Amino acid sequence: MNGFALVVAVTKTMGIGNKGGLPWSSIRGDMNFLKKITSETKDAAKQNAVIMGRKTYVGIPAKFRPLSNRVNIVISTNANLRKEESIPDSVHIVDSFDLAVTKAYNLPNIENVFVIGGSSVYAEAMKHPQCKTIYYTNILTPDFTCDTFFPKIEENVFKVTSRSDLQQEGETSYEFLTYYRI
Repeated sequence: MNGFALVVAVTKTMGIGNKGGLPWSSIRGDMNFLKKITSETKDAAKQNAVIMGRKTYVGIPAKFRPLSNRVNIVISTNANLRKEESIPDSVHIVDSFDLAVTKAYNLPNIENVFVIGGSSVYAEAMKHPQCKTIYYTNILTPDFTCDTFFPKIEENVFKVTSRSDLQQEGETSYEFLTYYRI
């Protein structure tokens, strides 16, 4: 394993969340991208791991939790979280970002590791030397109300290396960018 990647969808104001969920109802192309990149492996005997904070995990609709075909690792300091949120034993719960990364790297048959939120987890991940890539869905229109934000990407640390064509779904226009650590 050569580092880990972040996967995020962000508005023009760097918004990533609102009231415990996504600011938008659904952007199918972005959800398909998230599922594809975090689920697919080159080696059929392996899986990918997804690291997320408690709020991100709980914000996923119950019918989609835990995220299928991926090892789910949730960061929480709440020792009763598993019981309170009925989290299955297949989900690993750790109390720090560093422990989440260590857990992901030490589990057998893990091909790639992805960080999928939320804001404080992204901030910690971006400072980590093993954070190599940011898969960034840049939502251009419309403006969405947000109360949770993605940290500033330091241009002296990460550079855009690819940009997709503009995508359009109804009123929503967006593009996919890939940032790599310099």
